[in-house]
Amino acid sequence: MELIYCPYCHDVVKLRGVDVRYCACGKSSGKYANDAIHAWVNREAIPLVFMDSSFIKAIETRTKTGMPKEFIAGVNPEHTTQIAVVDDPAKETGEWSITKEEQAEIDKELSRIRKDIFRSLADSFKEKY
Repeated sequence: MELIYCPYCHDVVKLRGVDVRYCACGKSSGKYANDAIHAWVNREAIPLVFMDSSFIKAIETRTKTGMPKEFIAGVNPEHTTQIAVVDDPAKETGEWSITKEEQAEIDKELSRIRKDIFRSLADSFKEKY
């Protein structure tokens, strides 16, 4: 599931199918490629990511009252193995393509980002407990 956030109208939009989806103000947009895995988003859209296992656990342990259940979420970098920032997602063809060099660079950056996220989570956990 890909979600995009619009920093102008603060809308969160779920991408669905190969049709372009827009936020409420129309400044942020995105769409899936034909493979339903990869997506294109425009430069204004901010891709969001939820760690699935953490999100599911929060749902499963949700209570009727009390504190909200936390889960791990973040903001994706501009380019990932599954998302590419483009000028206009509506102009993109249905096929996804990326060079091996681009993929290697993306993988290296994602690895660094994951380490930073987990280090930050560990530090936050130490502060709370």
